[in-house]
Amino acid sequence: MTWQILDSNKTGFMIEAVKSAGLGSLFDPNTTEARMRRLPFFRTTRLYRLTNYATLPAFSLFYIGDGQNYTYLSGDFDGINFYNTSDNLILNEETVLPYLDFYLIFVRMDVGEINIIGDRDQYNILEEFPKETNVHYDEDKKAFVIKIPLYFDGTLMEGTVEILQTGEVMITDTKLSVQTLRNSIDYDSTTDY
Repeated sequence: MTWQILDSNKTGFMIEAVKSAGLGSLFDPNTTEARMRRLPFFRTTRLYRLTNYATLPAFSLFYIGDGQNYTYLSGDFDGINFYNTSDNLILNEETVLPYLDFYLIFVRMDVGEINIIGDRDQYNILEEFPKETNVHYDEDKKAFVIKIPLYFDGTLMEGTVEILQTGEVMITDTKLSVQTLRNSIDYDSTTDY
């Protein structure tokens, strides 16, 4: 999935719409770029990024919205949960991993910083998920259970994550994984020292 640059009219509309949240005054239509990215786990909700190029360094804020209303991604689950309605959220074996990555990027966890290992694009979105990932749906729990390599407070771990159909994410188990560590190291052997 790629980012789409919004035209000047849509950018101006978005800036006016986010002013009600108190953050719109940070952006001027003449020096701001707005981009939109589709999310595979939402039917109508998109990820938006406003970048102010008038400051040095330039800075960006992320929002989710439907093209008319936008919610600033402040690190709370409430902003995302507002859009996790049954007619909008699509969780299945193909979309649950992108949702988990999105959740871990934009929601602060009580247990500390957690990220999925892997190569990320310039906006920190995971481009490819680890091969060691195992996803299945548990009928008894009514949740997706995911075993996946994670960075957990800077340490490589094997994590077990449960995601309910309502979009709530719970880290249920973590353990140090030598296999994950071994697979994440690139070996560069040479005879020159």
